[in-house]
Amino acid sequence: MVGLRFDLFDSKTRSFKDPYYILFKFLSSSQSWKIFKSTIPENVVGGLELLQRYEIPTLANLEDIYLFGKIVYNILKAWVKRSNYVKTLFKKNSITNFFIDDSARIIRYYHDGDEIELEVDIYDTITDTNSSIYEYRFFP
Repeated sequence: MVGLRFDLFDSKTRSFKDPYYILFKFLSSSQSWKIFKSTIPENVVGGLELLQRYEIPTLANLEDIYLFGKIVYNILKAWVKRSNYVKTLFKKNSITNFFIDDSARIIRYYHDGDEIELEVDIYDTITDTNSSIYEYRFFP
């Protein structure tokens, strides 16, 4: 068994978030490593089941696990940054009644009595909205 620990620094709070883990188990039948358990939030990377079945290639050695870990770490880091950015943006504009889903991809808030919903893609560009006023890149 091999494990990866992900420590993410939250620059907004200037502290480390609770660590995330992925445990790998070696399968002698296929001579490869498979994800055994994970504490990575489902909405961030697609969930343990998705990771196990579709998203990752065969992890044949420790170098493959290391490279896979770097990818997951970058996804987690972007998720923390995106979540903090949205919260800061809304607080600076005195918007207190807003919702961000766990993946920080769906953002809902009220503006002049209307509910605005934004859907953001992996490039931090708004891809869908129920309003016509957003046609620009949302994140710096």
